[in-house]
Amino acid sequence: MKILLKKAVSLFLCYSIMSAAQASVITWDYTTTGEFTASSFTGSGATVTSTMLTWGNSTGSGRSSLLIDNSNASGSVDTFTGSGLPPASFIGNSIDLIHFNNPVTGSSLSGARLMTTVSLDPSLPDQPALSDQQFNFDIVFAETPNSGVCADISSPVPCNDIFVLEGGLPNFNFNYDAGDGDGLMTYFVNVFITDSNSLSILDDAICAAAGVSNGCFGLTTVERQSNLIPFGFTISAQPLTVNESSSMALIGLSLLLLGIIYKRNT
Repeated sequence: MKILLKKAVSLFLCYSIMSAAQASVITWDYTTTGEFTASSFTGSGATVTSTMLTWGNSTGSGRSSLLIDNSNASGSVDTFTGSGLPPASFIGNSIDLIHFNNPVTGSSLSGARLMTTVSLDPSLPDQPALSDQQFNFDIVFAETPNSGVCADISSPVPCNDIFVLEGGLPNFNFNYDAGDGDGLMTYFVNVFITDSNSLSILDDAICAAAGVSNGCFGLTTVERQSNLIPFGFTISAQPLTVNESSSMALIGLSLLLLGIIYKRNT
């Protein structure tokens, strides 16, 4: 199976900003924590914890698994109030997903729900911390054949496994009064995959192989590798929308990091 989100740090390519009321520029200290709250498998024998899903019978390289790494998921970001692509300074580190993609038989992951808990503490101006907020991401997973023609024509054989992220950019929002006389304003949180080489609108054949409709949004992961999928975190004054004609590094996360390049063994 392929590794879910891979390495490094690149913002989502090509999105446009929709108009909205201008919120105040606030510096936010934040922490994000991910956990699996639901999962589904074909076959039996899967092992499930809050941070790791493991499945399949090893064919020599070990079982396959999907791991949440919360070790680098905190930092400080300023509210992005401009238009266009936010500079790296407006994107912070968030959780990582790691897909240990090994050839297996037997059970397979078919779907999962990733819940991200976000803790926000305004530090400039200094204000009391907000209540924790929880955001859900639904993942559709397709274990691909280890031989034959691949749905992803760029894939080697064994074929890349397929991850589909349902819903696109989440634009989770909350209301907050910065104490500047403007009253309650709406802010938008996006936790998204920051590897610009992996997340994109997938070809129709790949969507079909995953059992979802055309135009699905996701990535494929390479067999016999540990695929790192980094998430980033940002807070904006306006909702963000994805341009479907381009590749993007996102999922409604730098709650996934930007400006920092991970160096990890694959």
